[in-house]
Amino acid sequence: TDMFQAAIRELTFVQAVSLRLGKKYVRDLMYWKYPIFSAYCFGGWMHCVYCNSVSFVPVYLVGFALLHLAASYVYHVSNERIDVKPLTWDELLVSLQTTE
Repeated sequence: TDMFQAAIRELTFVQAVSLRLGKKYVRDLMYWKYPIFSAYCFGGWMHCVYCNSVSFVPVYLVGFALLHLAASYVYHVSNERIDVKPLTWDELLVSLQTTE
């Protein structure tokens, strides 16, 4: 039962930290701390409102994830390693295709 209680404490901790970081990230988006991400969210939201449809939300979520991946790549990899070739948009889009 000690392991079970430890697992419950760990899950409670992860839930609290995730909630706190999620609120901080949403606050940063609202206050335009990272203008590229905030503009993307605002533009996607306005497009959904203009079209009066939530069917575009998954498209914008995938685009948001790709934007984060590209920003992470630029921040961590592009200047540190000479042997790594930069990713192209074609490679990113091909990675999203379904395999049959």
